[in-house]
Amino acid sequence: MWNESFFSAPQLKRDSLGGGADPLRVDIPVTARKPLIDRVRLALAHLPRVAEKKMFGGITFMVNGKMCISVGRNRLMCRIDPASHERAIERRGAETVKMKGRAYRGFVHVRAEAVALARDLDYWVRACLEYNKRAKASR
Repeated sequence: MWNESFFSAPQLKRDSLGGGADPLRVDIPVTARKPLIDRVRLALAHLPRVAEKKMFGGITFMVNGKMCISVGRNRLMCRIDPASHERAIERRGAETVKMKGRAYRGFVHVRAEAVALARDLDYWVRACLEYNKRAKASR
């Protein structure tokens, strides 16, 4: 099965500043160029204490010894502030993590196509890192 958004044509966007010689720009989904795990790895590269562990059927990035963000098959699992959970799941491609019939507030699955643009991935990475500062380690 193929992902139609992967094969879709680049989207033309109007320059919000309205300036420049070419007021149209082309947003090409980053997924066409780089796998999601590499993009997350790059987004966290500036941090001093990042470890990768095989968990949740993918690779989980631990920041300061705490689960931060996980990259699985065609999706992210983000650990965010439970207080911002309802607002977060309103975003395109996001839903509450459910395991064995239980919904986990503060954990959000995000489909890969919903983070095809760098700004969308940046939103989720920032949300995870912001909560990571206050989160408690699992063990």
